[in-house]
Amino acid sequence: MTDSTSKNLQQKIFKFFDEKKGNDVELESLKKKHRQEYLKQKHQEYKTKWKKETLRFTADELEELGNLATKHGYKRAPFLKACIWAYINDFYVIVDDSKIRKIELGITQIHNSINESLRYVHLNENITFQDIEAIKQQVHNLEIKISDALRNPPNLRVWLQTQMKNDENFIKNLQSILTELTNDN
Repeated sequence: MTDSTSKNLQQKIFKFFDEKKGNDVELESLKKKHRQEYLKQKHQEYKTKWKKETLRFTADELEELGNLATKHGYKRAPFLKACIWAYINDFYVIVDDSKIRKIELGITQIHNSINESLRYVHLNENITFQDIEAIKQQVHNLEIKISDALRNPPNLRVWLQTQMKNDENFIKNLQSILTELTNDN
């Protein structure tokens, strides 16, 4: 209960004792009535704030949705909501965060190895400090771009259009890959 609701109940109890000397049964009745009014009010607020829509699935579809939701670390209803909004907004449900963290950890390890190599080269005076800082900044920028790409995959339609503009043989290559894949299955 909110603070104002508890004060409201407190005022009712004080008023109850001021008006008459009630017994425990009447006091419990007063508290029960207050709780019912409170729940009714909260239910009305909930109904005005949230709307509900029913979807129907077969048992197999529901099981598959549950498995996918679990795979992505969601419960079924939030997973469906995320998928619907992802479709509408051309975003995607991201792969399991632990896999992304493993990739980011690998990138960080590469970054650290490059830093160690650069320090060694600098100590031998084969490279300037500015060169080292420029390389470190490039590696850091690459790390941010890869992490962003993993967490925000591109829209497939936009990506395909970009590939078609950049490579005139893209469609031929894609068709040959698809033919190869369908023949394997």
